Amino acid sequence: MESLNTEIRAEMGRQRMTYADLARATNQTRQAVQRKLTVTRAVSIGDLEKIANAFGITASELLRRAEEYENNKEVSA
Repeated sequence: MESLNTEIRAEMGRQRMTYADLARATNQTRQAVQRKLTVTRAVSIGDLEKIANAFGITASELLRRAEEYENNKEVSA
């Protein structure tokens, strides 16, 4: 889900978080986090939970925002 990866990167920006910061918070390497968020592939449920926790929000909130982004993108097209 490309929009989920986009939303995660957007939240990183809002929280002024780097890939290294998110990697530390999720107990992964920076390279692994960066690869997961720049390649168009699904983020696992486990990773989604860890990432959401690092942001201080729920996984469902991240998914809601990603869906909202996707819907707005479709309306704009």
